[in-house]
Amino acid sequence: MTQYHPFSSTLSRIFTLAAVFLVLFLTQSIRPEAAAAAADWESTFAIDVHFVDDNAVGVLSVHVTDPSGIVTSQSFPITCNPSSGNIISDGVANFKGNTGEYVRCNVPSIRQLVRKMTGGQFTPAASCDCKEAVFAEFNVNFNNQPDPAGHPNPLFHLPDIELAAPISPFDYRPALNFTVNEHTSSSQGFPGQMSWLHSEVAPIGVNLFEPFFAVSAPLYHPAPITGDVHADLTVTLNAQTLYIGYNPETGESFNGQIIDLHIDPGCPGHRGGLGV
Repeated sequence: MTQYHPFSSTLSRIFTLAAVFLVLFLTQSIRPEAAAAAADWESTFAIDVHFVDDNAVGVLSVHVTDPSGIVTSQSFPITCNPSSGNIISDGVANFKGNTGEYVRCNVPSIRQLVRKMTGGQFTPAASCDCKEAVFAEFNVNFNNQPDPAGHPNPLFHLPDIELAAPISPFDYRPALNFTVNEHTSSSQGFPGQMSWLHSEVAPIGVNLFEPFFAVSAPLYHPAPITGDVHADLTVTLNAQTLYIGYNPETGESFNGQIIDLHIDPGCPGHRGGLGV
């Protein structure tokens, strides 16, 4: 006859409950949190401006990715106006380096546009982190430069990003200064003529960006003369003003011709506050 041991029965129940809790714990621990984190809304944007006849045609492109990975894209016109009537002609913006000479574009709130695009399901935060390459591309002509004693040659200015092609007083060649969140990367000088310009800072680590420059005069890669950018770079998603050929902080204007431009902040906007 088998004897009944209450202590053994109790101990068996304890081990059984412990095994159940262990299984539940392991199930929770191995859940793929990265996949859960990726299943969220995301938005990106880019700005293009072309000069057609006597007008500036601006376009804001917004791309929204929903939690299932489906991308929706929409383009919105940007209103751009020159500071005077004789700046844009025959598809080119002509700047003579005069103070207060610019083309100004009103960039609407990306936050508001994304909220409308998603029917109110997603409103990104007021700013986004630059986790991809931040870059700007221009087609310009540097002919007829004045005495280049440090002429700053601003190409565009946004609240968080700006690009300039200052003329060196030493070798009379333009260089490129690309600024994101007040962190400036500079290039060596390059041949100043009709050029396609490309400036960027690309991520190579956590909050670490490597500058890169290229021009087509012919294709030439002026080496960066500043080190890598160690910073958390952010860009606003609220309404902002784009100045072309002008820096409102210094009052300086570009000297030369601008044919078109493309700006891509390389920052995915994620869910933020409720207000816009």
